[in-house]
Amino acid sequence: MRSQSKISSLVKMNSYIVLLVPLLICSEIKCESDKIVGGDLISISDAPYQAALLYSGSFICGASIISTKYLLSAAHCVQEYKNKLSVRVGSNYAYKDGEVFQVEKATSYPFFNTVTLNNDFAILKLVGEIKLQKGVKEIIALPENNQKIENNINVYVTGYGMTKMNGKADNKLRGVLVPIVPQNICRNSYPIMITNNMVCAGFKEGGKDSCSNFLGGPMVDREKNLLVGVVSFGQGCALPKYYGVYAKVSSVRQWIKSQTKI
Repeated sequence: MRSQSKISSLVKMNSYIVLLVPLLICSEIKCESDKIVGGDLISISDAPYQAALLYSGSFICGASIISTKYLLSAAHCVQEYKNKLSVRVGSNYAYKDGEVFQVEKATSYPFFNTVTLNNDFAILKLVGEIKLQKGVKEIIALPENNQKIENNINVYVTGYGMTKMNGKADNKLRGVLVPIVPQNICRNSYPIMITNNMVCAGFKEGGKDSCSNFLGGPMVDREKNLLVGVVSFGQGCALPKYYGVYAKVSSVRQWIKSQTKI
């Protein structure tokens, strides 16, 4: 897999050039040092469905517990990591504590587009099963097939991320509350790239957003306790007029069921 310090792809479509950065570290762009992009430090009890996806023991992405046997993450996280994957669950840290499970199989959505990142989903099947524990290791519910996400509602995004726009990741669990952005507004930021299988969230003025270490992790409607999105990509981190883009879980609900029986 490419280094997290590199831009994944430069795509020219019609008269637009769009920069996709699913693996961009914020320190590579000019950023204000006092902007918090990864939200506040939280406890695993605030997001007990959160997991850390590891390759050869090193943290690469986030994931969400959707059953005792399966987790959901982003396809771009596992494209070049089919073996030596594991997940850490039940921890405030990506690199210690909690419990680690080996991944038996990582399955990307069959119509995942590696250029546009459309349908950015991967299902992780574990060796063994997670023993659930309230407030530490819990399952997050899934939406119905094609269930609508209301504009302007606040959603909760969590991950083991950065503290500042130009800072380094400390791999501690953080959470940030951001509003859902209408598709037409998000398409102004990413012309042509936004599909009906994506959902955007964030603030026009920037300042709060998921960043590279949140990739693959959960976006949750806390009022309904539903996993509505998977962190997918964005231009930079918390930049004005550039929203975070998430893979919309309800768009592949039937596929998830076919793979997991959930």
